[in-house]
Amino acid sequence: MAEDEELTPGNSGSVAPAESGTSSLILTTGTDDDIEFTERFVDERAPEDLLLLAGYSERAGAIDRFADITLDGRKRLLTAGQDRAELTTDDALIETLADPHDLSTVGIKISSFLDDDGGTVVCLYSLTALLETVGVERLLRFLQILTNRIATADAVGQFYLDRSEHDDQTIYMLRSVFDDVVETGSIARFSY
Repeated sequence: MAEDEELTPGNSGSVAPAESGTSSLILTTGTDDDIEFTERFVDERAPEDLLLLAGYSERAGAIDRFADITLDGRKRLLTAGQDRAELTTDDALIETLADPHDLSTVGIKISSFLDDDGGTVVCLYSLTALLETVGVERLLRFLQILTNRIATADAVGQFYLDRSEHDDQTIYMLRSVFDDVVETGSIARFSY
């Protein structure tokens, strides 16, 4: 485990590295800045491509922060509910999902962005909101398939969950799908 370090705006500390082909469950407290871990990861690791699946949460901060990320490669936003006219980014492909709870279609859209050369970060914000509508069993099946696809593509997956909204049993079930767990508020990484 890495030494704890506050994950706050302006903190210059580094984010613990994730290996290509791995997916992390990022546990937030609900008060953390949206996708800050991913933003810092992109700054430090300079991946080739970034895919953000967002809009499941009523908080729009993740999409705003995505628009501010500078990347030499491709940026793509799959949004679960916001109208494209509301989004302000000139350097990304933006697609609004017709039915964001149709996990088969969502998985196909994500897979179409991945290539087998690696260098892609897939960020899903947030599992908390998605879990409320699809249920834990259905979400687990989706995550098993998606994390396997991320591993096959030699990409990096980052999946956000508000730990204050779920009981320990749900978190335990979900974390079994991931290679490691990142606690925001610190950069400590836990392997389970």
